[in-house]
Amino acid sequence: MSKGLAKGKGVHAKGAPVRPAPAPLPAPAAAPAPAPAPAPAAPQAAPSAPQQADELPVKGLPSMKGLPLLG
Repeated sequence: MSKGLAKGKGVHAKGAPVRPAPAPLPAPAAAPAPAPAPAPAAPQAAPSAPQQADELPVKGLPSMKGLPLLG
């Protein structure tokens, strides 16, 4: 029976690699961080849109909405 326990410990040893698994978790967390960065850029794009809208308010709005929907 003692030998059986020893083997059981061996299995636990394999479980040890599970600890390194948490390392990948931090990586995914980094991915969400870049997403917020583009958000600030959106406000700048918004001011640019009004300028183009002044030139072509009718064609500008429909085309702008059509592209995002298709994308």
